[in-house]
Amino acid sequence: MPQNPDWFPSRLDQRPAWQTTFAAQATATGTTHNLIAANVTQAGLDRNITVILVNYDDALRGYVQAWTQFRDFVLDGDPNAAFPTPPTEPTLTIPEEAFKPGIQPRMRGFANTIKGSPNYSQQVGEDYGIVAPEPGEAATPEIRRATPMAAHEVGLSLFKGGYDAVAVDMRRLGGPWTEIGVSLTKTFVDETDPVTPGEPEQREYRLQGQEGNTRTGEMSPTVSAVAVE
Repeated sequence: MPQNPDWFPSRLDQRPAWQTTFAAQATATGTTHNLIAANVTQAGLDRNITVILVNYDDALRGYVQAWTQFRDFVLDGDPNAAFPTPPTEPTLTIPEEAFKPGIQPRMRGFANTIKGSPNYSQQVGEDYGIVAPEPGEAATPEIRRATPMAAHEVGLSLFKGGYDAVAVDMRRLGGPWTEIGVSLTKTFVDETDPVTPGEPEQREYRLQGQEGNTRTGEMSPTVSAVAVE
């Protein structure tokens, strides 16, 4: 069974929840586990900026997807349709607070400080989220990159999470998810024919681990790509 030996979130979308848990625990018990008041304050600031940046990253991805659809419709869509409204680019607002870069190495330093306290225990580590998963716990697969290719094909770069095989799902036009294959390698090419030949097509992809003939574990985050001729 695959496992992730580290405790710090490898996925960007998992960091806000982890930072929130760590900051809350630091506020509750940090000074009893060798953290000083400034460390506790910084953990809260790190949590705030993490949420801001990850939310903005999500907004940017949504904007790029909407922009791609707008661009392709203008360039290749129905010439008799009304001109579409372009999407609005998201804005990033960062409050004037004492934010600092290097959140991950700082969290690892705080974790080492906590683990060095006389009253540290396995339960304390679990409360802070600074212990590795138990042996045998699966890592979640990810699609690292979705690249449009010729003839409406889309190439996927995969992180398999330690599984020997991962199931690949695709959906389009707001329809249902469909399994389009099982990959034993770190790459997979979606060769699905488009619904409308010659037209760009927005597609979404996700993965799930597979053991034998059975799908198992968490579903990966969804990624999007526009399949083109």
